[in-house]
Amino acid sequence: MKNFKITFTGICIVLLIMIIINFGMDWWIFDKLGNGSDDGWLGFWGGFLGAIFAVVGVWWQTNKTIKNEKELMFSQKRPYIILQELSADKVDEVYGISNCDLKDKFQILVIKNLSNQPFFSVKIVLNDQGSPVIIDRIDKNKDIGILVNSVDVNKLQEAERNLKESVAVKDKGNLYEPKQLYDDSVKEIKEIFDKYNQDFEGLGLSKDASKVDDDRFRKVYTSKYSEGILDESIVNITKEIKTEKVTIYFTTTIREKVKLVFKKEDKKYRYQKNETKLENKGSIITEEEYDTSDMYESYKLK
Repeated sequence: MKNFKITFTGICIVLLIMIIINFGMDWWIFDKLGNGSDDGWLGFWGGFLGAIFAVVGVWWQTNKTIKNEKELMFSQKRPYIILQELSADKVDEVYGISNCDLKDKFQILVIKNLSNQPFFSVKIVLNDQGSPVIIDRIDKNKDIGILVNSVDVNKLQEAERNLKESVAVKDKGNLYEPKQLYDDSVKEIKEIFDKYNQDFEGLGLSKDASKVDDDRFRKVYTSKYSEGILDESIVNITKEIKTEKVTIYFTTTIREKVKLVFKKEDKKYRYQKNETKLENKGSIITEEEYDTSDMYESYKLK
């Protein structure tokens, strides 16, 4: 749009000059400037404007060539990335917000660098919210896994341990001291159940844990816990990747900042070309979006 406006303005100016010259040949000033005929003046102005067009044409072609060469240089250093979902045992390196000892049972969001170009200061934002995953660099032809639900799994495991501790104390007959720990643990578990909203019927709970009576929730959950099947239930509740949008920021080997967006469509992550930002092409990536000055790598799970 900007180039169109510049071109249109230039054409209008040239046409205006030609009209002024055409009707201005009868002005007295041309007679005062010399003894040239109208044909002579028209030839002079024609040559003058032709020279201007020639200079502008050379400038435009040179500028276009420089831009194309510059873009070619930058494009050759950009990696080719695709996103997939794989099991953790198929990925060499897995990152998450926090540790999780059940990671091998979960599906992992994998960033595959299929090019011979590494990239640096990688920032991955999921669904435009939450804490990003930061990776110092992704090497050429490398697969990097992201444990999407690591925060929730970690919280659920901690709540499980607290619940187990409180139940053990209750078994000894002391019902007062573990009450707060017991209530807090069940509340944490219940909130995570509400967030994922699946597999409740398999545990004997309704699909909406927030509508379940607390006493019933405790009794059913504790009974399932004592039956030793909750490790499996934890995996079922949190294993599904619910990430619909992945935004990746990174810096190339020639220090160009890039923003790529992928959205999940038909169970595949598809590249969104219209949301791409390339610093080399004038796209502004603000520090609020992507600040590399204080980056530190996220927790490496394996």
